[in-house]
Amino acid sequence: MKTLRNLTHRPLKVRLGGGKTLFLGPHKNGQVADQATEEASVQRLLAAGDVEIVGDGAPGGQGDGNSSGGLESTHGHPQATSIHPKGNR
Repeated sequence: MKTLRNLTHRPLKVRLGGGKTLFLGPHKNGQVADQATEEASVQRLLAAGDVEIVGDGAPGGQGDGNSSGGLESTHGHPQATSIHPKGNR
């Protein structure tokens, strides 16, 4: 996998082989297959200076070994840490 970076201040639509399209927002990155960087549309954007190939992306399904193993919620309210009694007791 290769990583493409949009260097422009406008969103880009990059046509890839097999009828696929990569939408890149301003100054955003996106991963494509190694063969996709050889497509004519990608080569035109590289020559114009609109995108750059940053390098190899992380392979799917493999971590960096520093994972804590748990998932942390980043949305909504924090989880309650104590159990409150419910009902008439």
